[in-house]
Amino acid sequence: MAYKRNPSGRLTHFLAIPLSTDAIEQSLSLFRDEIIKHHPNVPVKAIRPPSTVHLTIAVMSLGEGRNSRLDEAKMRLIQLPSSIIPASTLEVGLKGIETFSDANPERAHVLFASLIGADVPRLQVFADKTLEYFYNCGFPVQLKNGATNKVVLHATIVNTIYAKTKNDQFDANQARAKTLGQRKNMTFRPNINASDLIAKYADFEFLSPTKLTRIGLYKMGEKSAEEGGGYECVAYLDLP
Repeated sequence: MAYKRNPSGRLTHFLAIPLSTDAIEQSLSLFRDEIIKHHPNVPVKAIRPPSTVHLTIAVMSLGEGRNSRLDEAKMRLIQLPSSIIPASTLEVGLKGIETFSDANPERAHVLFASLIGADVPRLQVFADKTLEYFYNCGFPVQLKNGATNKVVLHATIVNTIYAKTKNDQFDANQARAKTLGQRKNMTFRPNINASDLIAKYADFEFLSPTKLTRIGLYKMGEKSAEEGGGYECVAYLDLP
């Protein structure tokens, strides 16, 4: 049966496996240089910093104040049942550039790297079981693939939400927004024609199979550069 619960409040936290490593930093630096030189249609601001690269397991609305379930979520993660935790080390890597199956690659907003390595099936089982566990504990999780109850494992490399701009280069939908009386200088999220990128970087390896060290509960909202970037981890569980 497909999960049906979705959070009704503001999304506050997410469960994820961090992938920030020296290797990721080097490969993203190379990818960024390639984009600047050969793909001016891709906003540089949309390329994610190495400190933010992760595999999302679940996004949740844990409430605030007296209604907050943060402490419970932290406890559930730290005390994750042994039947869910992998019995041995998981090693996965990242390769290529893709868009989500329901997205038009000629008007993409998000580009991600896919997982590679012999342990990907085991990681998928771990992710699915973790999502199911938090759902069964009553947490309001946001589901993107409720038809199959499977976590869509991916590592976001480019996201144009971080490259919103004010300009006069409107597409058809944005032009309609102007006619509805909205301001000319509103910020708009740019689209990327990623067809060439997907083909060109199909074999680009962002990360060779590497040991996954932990799963964490993170606060929504990226930290500033002064704070070290990335996301604030409020609880974590070391993996074998």
